[in-house]
Amino acid sequence: MRSPRPHSHSNARTSSVLSTRRDVLRALGGVAGVVTSGCIGRLERSVTGGKQRSVAESDPEYTEASFGSYVDQMRERYDDHGVWGTEKGPTGTERLSLVGAWSDNWTLRKPRTPSDNGRQIRIPIDYAAVLYRVSGSDDQQSQSQTHHLWMWAGADPKQSKKGYGGTTVVELSVAVALEGTGTLTSHIPKTSVGPEDAPVQVQLSGSDTLGPAAPLQIPAGRIQPAPDGTNVGPNGTFDLDWTGAHGSPVSVAGVCELQRPPDREFELTLSCEASGSQGTL
Repeated sequence: MRSPRPHSHSNARTSSVLSTRRDVLRALGGVAGVVTSGCIGRLERSVTGGKQRSVAESDPEYTEASFGSYVDQMRERYDDHGVWGTEKGPTGTERLSLVGAWSDNWTLRKPRTPSDNGRQIRIPIDYAAVLYRVSGSDDQQSQSQTHHLWMWAGADPKQSKKGYGGTTVVELSVAVALEGTGTLTSHIPKTSVGPEDAPVQVQLSGSDTLGPAAPLQIPAGRIQPAPDGTNVGPNGTFDLDWTGAHGSPVSVAGVCELQRPPDREFELTLSCEASGSQGTL
């Protein structure tokens, strides 16, 4: 998934190439959100799409209390792949104060056609971001305020007898871009992680007790930062991708450190992308 840029809240967007699997999907369809079909190996049908929204630090969608209700809903929907992985909440938040949180949802789908024998792809997707301020980073001598941003996405390929069985998620991405102010100083994960590493403790390096932190299950595939969509520095971006093939709920989550001048506020673009198929690559 490429670095997100300002866009309307709900429109699909074009994606850049990140991997062989994504090359295949883009060759079949080209533009995110456009239904694609073809046959590569046993890949019978595929679809790729995405959604993004712009948010401001001063206009949170959730307070700490209301976000807890959202977390409970996502845990019920995704079980161990909810916002905080296998836990009900994050650890290491003693020195953090929740500034705000935002969420969105969409459905990756390919409708039935006569040639598909009534089959369809339908994958509900949720994504969210939680912004925390680090206590003590905004004293009078400080030239910047430090924040930690947790971002998460979950996908649930529906398997039923209503014509969309055999669906797999093959790609799930979540990303953030700083727009106009602030610096992205670090992020986790930094490298590729997979099932052999799970549960992966997602926590900023060097933050032994400073969160937010949570364990991430990886039932299949790999999670890693997109090299062409992750940039540390002013107006930085953090783009985290899961790639694999999985027919049950799957999630991707990461955390990054942001800094800004005390007299400014963050403006962020949050993005989520996914690809799904029926058959195997």
